[in-house]
Amino acid sequence: NVRKVIRKVLIQLGYKIFEASNGAEGYEIYKKNKNTIDAVISDVVMPEIDGRELYEKIKKIEPNIKFLFLSGYPFNVLKTKKIFVDRENFIKKPVSSKELAVRLRRVLDI
Repeated sequence: NVRKVIRKVLIQLGYKIFEASNGAEGYEIYKKNKNTIDAVISDVVMPEIDGRELYEKIKKIEPNIKFLFLSGYPFNVLKTKKIFVDRENFIKKPVSSKELAVRLRRVLDI
């Protein structure tokens, strides 16, 4: 449900969206569409390939890809579990439409 809401918000903001239900599918979509993708928004905890592993795999293809991580877990819990993400590229769910828009724009502009 969260993915559907995020998709709707981003489409309303004018972004073209590729949607995946898990990290492995996201990686395959990225490989097929890498020339048209400017940023990846990924949950941190996902089946098959988690968000951090997805990030590492995509970075091997495109070192300058922009990433925005989402999680229902607080940042400090992810850090404790040794799931490292950059605080600047992290949003705790639930996220408002406005916060998502601002944070994605910030990631794209870095």
